[in-house]
Amino acid sequence: MLLRLPAEIPVADAAGFPVREAPAAQSRFLALGDVEPVRSDGQVFMPRLRVLFLADDRHAANVVQDHVNGIAGLSRHRVHVVNPIHVGPEAIDEVDFDAILIHYSIFILSDYFLPPAWRDLLRFDPRPKVQIIQDEHRHIERMKKAMGQLGIRAVLSSLGVANLPKVYGGPHVARTRFYSSLPGYISAAAHHQASPPIAARPLDIVYRGRDLPFKLGRFAQEKELIGRQMKAVAEQAGLNVDIEWEEGKRIYGQSWSHFLMSGRATLGVEGGASIFDFDDDLDAAIERYRAKHPGAGFAEVWQAVLAPYEGNVVHKTITPKIFEAIALRTALILYPGEYRGVLEPGRHYIVLDPGGTNTDEVVAKVRDTAYLQALVDRTYGEIMTQPQLQKEFYVRQLDEVVTQAWHEAIEDSNAVRAWLDNLRRRLVPVYSRMARLARR
Repeated sequence: MLLRLPAEIPVADAAGFPVREAPAAQSRFLALGDVEPVRSDGQVFMPRLRVLFLADDRHAANVVQDHVNGIAGLSRHRVHVVNPIHVGPEAIDEVDFDAILIHYSIFILSDYFLPPAWRDLLRFDPRPKVQIIQDEHRHIERMKKAMGQLGIRAVLSSLGVANLPKVYGGPHVARTRFYSSLPGYISAAAHHQASPPIAARPLDIVYRGRDLPFKLGRFAQEKELIGRQMKAVAEQAGLNVDIEWEEGKRIYGQSWSHFLMSGRATLGVEGGASIFDFDDDLDAAIERYRAKHPGAGFAEVWQAVLAPYEGNVVHKTITPKIFEAIALRTALILYPGEYRGVLEPGRHYIVLDPGGTNTDEVVAKVRDTAYLQALVDRTYGEIMTQPQLQKEFYVRQLDEVVTQAWHEAIEDSNAVRAWLDNLRRRLVPVYSRMARLARR
């Protein structure tokens, strides 16, 4: 007798846990604001889940700690923060939870940030997992494979919606949903920070940029270029500035807020990259070329190594530092850009032409304290009050993503249970017939 199995056999993920069929592309890549509450029997379903939150809550940067604390403090879920860098999985032996959230401060490919014991726990734990990720220009194929192995159901990305399918295609994450969000939002505390008036600040311009790796492409070099450009302009114009871009000059903690408030204006560019390294090829290629050409700068390395990759993905976004400056009423001098549709040139920031055609105009505006005060007050009033830029909005939408992942995990479990029940019902008569035959 031929045993006919049920037609609908649940698909399993890399860890062997059942999952639903891959969602359609249009429902895999969404803006965070498009997330709708889970509904059950026509009613909004808002459970208060127990969430294990893996995050580096000892990070040196204020913006990272604020991000972690904002999620833990604002979530409707009961969030239990654990730092896997400093404690092992035994820290959660007595903790029961419904879902797992992984912060961007935990780089899942690194044994330092996510030791093997934690990685094994995540891989074989059936509870739904949601990941928040940034710096997505690197290790892309390895990251997608790791996401699949860990059973990540949903990812909050800093990429725009249009770039999500370019980066997160392929089989490893075919059943993972990706949500486009900003890399930072405005905290409740930012609304209550006192700051001195423009005229009382001792410096004209303050800035800390970054000398970013060549492999991020031409666009990423703007963080250094704007600093070099404006520092040279300031020296000629006699402006009082504190502008640096070397890594050793970076400022963290409360010192960063004091630094921003010491200047009438700060510089800025969009965050992002114009080259994405999918297969981890570029570091080695750049290293080989520079070993043969020790004095090679960015332009030479770009021409010799990076040019074929330039523009494979162009990611540009507004950065948390811009929101920090707005909250402290420090004027913005920015290269022109989209800034995710948040800022309007001339209204919210002073435009600095990268070609240097308007530096005299920029200098004149920096010296005009009345103009700067009006600019920062207008920017504060129009940006700080936008609901979709608030940390509360971000956490509320994140809560729904976690709830959706949890709800789908339950549905998957129910589907497997139903399939097994169906299989059991089909097997019973077979066993009965075999038993009768055996007794003859």
